[in-house]
Amino acid sequence: MRYHLAPTGIKTWQASDDRVRALLIRRIRRVRNRLERTLRQRIAEELRSQMEDVLAAGTDEERDAAVLAHQHRMGRIILASYRQLYPLIAALVAPDGVLKAREASWEAKDARGDELDARIEQWMEAQLGVQIREISSSTLTEVRRLAVQADGDPEALRHLLEDSGVFSDVRARRIAVTEMTSGINHCQREAAEIYSSPGDRLVKTWRTTGMLNVRGTHRRMDGVTIPADDLFRVPSPTGGEDLMEYPGDSTHGASAANIVNCHCLVFYTRQG
Repeated sequence: MRYHLAPTGIKTWQASDDRVRALLIRRIRRVRNRLERTLRQRIAEELRSQMEDVLAAGTDEERDAAVLAHQHRMGRIILASYRQLYPLIAALVAPDGVLKAREASWEAKDARGDELDARIEQWMEAQLGVQIREISSSTLTEVRRLAVQADGDPEALRHLLEDSGVFSDVRARRIAVTEMTSGINHCQREAAEIYSSPGDRLVKTWRTTGMLNVRGTHRRMDGVTIPADDLFRVPSPTGGEDLMEYPGDSTHGASAANIVNCHCLVFYTRQG
């Protein structure tokens, strides 16, 4: 799948400059807000449909099947969002010369562009497999627990599910926020690696976005700069540290407290 990447005139490579960083954060926030709103709405609709199917089921096995039946649809919703997000973020990293060539002709062949497309697609599939299983697993656990409490009473189960928030708009927003953060920062990582030149020494910097509700552990990370291949050591609210490649990264076992509802960004820059 070839993506259309329009030149931007501003690059995350320049994020060490305060003025440029502020511009980049605003641009990413605009992209994020638009796509996150759509993603949140679609996930909310899917969760509501999922709850109705769970309530229509008569046995534990049927309820489990109702939850899992929505797994594929949820994955397609998130994948569509990733595919919209990727070219908008990659264009903030890739050189404008490459972007102009690709824009001029869909037939233009750029090896690094093709490689980035392929790597992002691979990540999307892998990420979706992990994320959707986690979403479904937490849903199944809660549905099973509440079904026991309801003791066969459908109305009691409905009230319990509604009160639990497992199918709520709040949960839809939490999923959308978390997926946007992961997608934005992973795309920057892949693009930075591919579009850097041989011999470049890359570093990455953790940045908050200036929002008032930044968690204390992430406020302490703001401005921390490390080599691009290293892992951030992020304080955990429950004690100890989480290892993370970038904000939103769960591949090294980071706790939900450092991932869920995070808006932080990572910026890659050349040094030396």
